Amino acid sequence: MDNWASVYFLAVAIKTHVKTDNYLCKVACTVISLMNEREEAKVDESNVTYDNVINATNVDSPEFASVQYTQQNEKSPPTFYLMLLFRRAFCECAFNDIWKKTLQNDPYFGPATFGQCSRLMCELSAIMHKQVAELKSDNYKGWMDKKPFEKYVNEIEKVPEDVDGDGADRKFFQKELPQKFLDTFSFNLDKHIYKTWWSTELIHYMLGGDSVLAKEFAKMLVHYKNEYETAMTTDEDGEEVNAVIAPYPYTNTPDTATLGLHHVFFDKTKEPITMDVRATMELVTASLSIGPM
Repeated sequence: MDNWASVYFLAVAIKTHVKTDNYLCKVACTVISLMNEREEAKVDESNVTYDNVINATNVDSPEFASVQYTQQNEKSPPTFYLMLLFRRAFCECAFNDIWKKTLQNDPYFGPATFGQCSRLMCELSAIMHKQVAELKSDNYKGWMDKKPFEKYVNEIEKVPEDVDGDGADRKFFQKELPQKFLDTFSFNLDKHIYKTWWSTELIHYMLGGDSVLAKEFAKMLVHYKNEYETAMTTDEDGEEVNAVIAPYPYTNTPDTATLGLHHVFFDKTKEPITMDVRATMELVTASLSIGPM
């Protein structure tokens, strides 16, 4: 992103000075095409490889004539430039810090423990869920007032409200693109993160994380242990069966948990992360076999 103009002029230089049958020239033309693109992106379901696309590039077509090089001066920003702006803003807002946390030293065990974060993954997953939910709030407009998205918001104001043909209009960048992006990211979080760390096999790692959340989870375990041991009844045939298991009552549950400084990289100038305790517990236990705790 920071080198957009440099990359563009490098691609132009290669296109101008390298023979058209050279693979590098085809790569340069593909880059120029993407950087000039102002149409709505289409999802390619054919599994065509990048090399196939590049090799199929017709460098002698009018699309790559020198007049194309002036398109960067048009008022409406290129489609992929705007997409990259959104992606970078999203990473700054809700992605980079989370994954940096998975690589930092354990706040209790200290040096040389980087990456050993299993005991924190249940609550880290809940933080991810909270951050994405905030961006999706207000009918997928929650991201618009976040500072990292400021440049993206300003740039999409340059996109026309009405565009002929398949062009990407302002609505596409304001609503459709963010919705598709955030829904896809949420789907992958659920598939690869939530279903792993909130599963029956790994949910007990909650006991090693934040003390408030850990204590609440421990109280849940005791509650359901007692329920399963005592909630027995006899059916009409005289056989013992489980009675209805009473759900966890959330008695004396704290309203919020303020997570430790390690969640903001020990930066005391940053606002600490707080979590609604009951909402967090209901979230992380929702998929367990007994239902929400």
